[in-house]
Amino acid sequence: MTDACAAAFPALRCVAMPRVQRRFLLGSRWTSLRPLDRSGGECHFEVLEIGRDELVMRAVLTRRDYRIAVAALDDVAAWATGWIST
Repeated sequence: MTDACAAAFPALRCVAMPRVQRRFLLGSRWTSLRPLDRSGGECHFEVLEIGRDELVMRAVLTRRDYRIAVAALDDVAAWATGWIST
C-alpha cells in the first residue's frame, strides 16, 4: 500500500495495479530507455507475440526480434509506453 493511498483511504486496502495489462500488449509500442543494442541504437519496439512469461518484441529500426520477460516492462526506468524521443 502506498503512503498516499493509505492517507487518503485509511479504512481501505489499496492495491497497486500492474502497469502492463496482458490483454493490451499485442501490437503495443514501447521505447527502451536503455537501448538493447548499443551498436544499432535500437530503442523503439513493437510487441509481436505474447507467451506465458515472455514476449517477442521487434525493433522498428533493424527489424531484429528480442525475447524479454513480460515483467520487465513494469520497470519504468527501463521501458516507456509508446514511441518517445530518448
